[in-house]
Amino acid sequence: MIDLKDLITTPTYATTIPSTGKTVHFRPFVVKEEKILLIAQESKNQDQIVTAVKTIFESCFKEKIDFDSLSYFDVEYLFVQLRMKSMGEIVEIIVRDPETKEKFETGMDLEKIKIKNFKNKKEEFNIKLNDNLGVTMTYPNLKNMISIKFNELNSATESVFKLVCSSVETIYTKDQVITAKDRKIEEIESFINNLPKDMFSKLVAFFENMPYVVYEDSYTSPNGKAIPVYVRDFNNFFR
Repeated sequence: MIDLKDLITTPTYATTIPSTGKTVHFRPFVVKEEKILLIAQESKNQDQIVTAVKTIFESCFKEKIDFDSLSYFDVEYLFVQLRMKSMGEIVEIIVRDPETKEKFETGMDLEKIKIKNFKNKKEEFNIKLNDNLGVTMTYPNLKNMISIKFNELNSATESVFKLVCSSVETIYTKDQVITAKDRKIEEIESFINNLPKDMFSKLVAFFENMPYVVYEDSYTSPNGKAIPVYVRDFNNFFR
C-alpha cells in the first residue's frame, strides 16, 4: 500500500548564510513544523523558541548546519527565507501614524528584508583595552539573544552585561591567549566585572553597530500621507 506522504513533493530553494557566504539549500516547512513554531511562540518560553527554530532548520535544510555557531542575524535571515517560501512573502502588520497615532493595516514584503551593519574584517572583532590587554568578540547566537530579550524587562543593565560576557571569544595579553570556551562562564563574568568602566564601554560599543535584519519601507495612508515603516523584531517574522 502506498504511503500517502509519498504523494507530496516539495521544491528546493537556495540561499546563503550571510556571515560566511556559504550556499545552502532548503525546502519549505510543512504543517507539522509550522505548528511547532506557533506553539513555541505562544509559550513565550525562550528555550522552547530556540529548540523550535533549531528543529525546523534541521528538518528543512539539506546541508548539516551547526546551528549553535550561527550568529543571531544569520538565523533571522535564514528564517525569513524559510518563511517566505513556506507561508508567502507578505506578512500583515499594523503601522501607526507617529503624529496622529492612527493605525493602519498593511503588508510587509519580506523580499525587502536587508541586513544592516554587516562587517567581516577580523580587526573589527578585536577590542584593544590597553597596551597589554585585549578581547576578541563574536556575535551572539540565537539562544543568547532570546535569553537577553526575555530578561530586558527585569534589568537592561544586566542584559547588556550578559550579552558582553556571552560574546567574548578570547582574552589576550602580549604573552598569552585565553579562549573563553575553555573557561567557566563565572570566570568570564568575574573578568568583565572587574574591568574599569572605560574598558567595559569599549566592549559595549561593539554591539552598537552589530549587524541586524531589518525591514524599511513606507506606507501611504488613505489621505496620501507617507508613514515610515520600520520592523526589526524577530517575532514579527514568525507570523
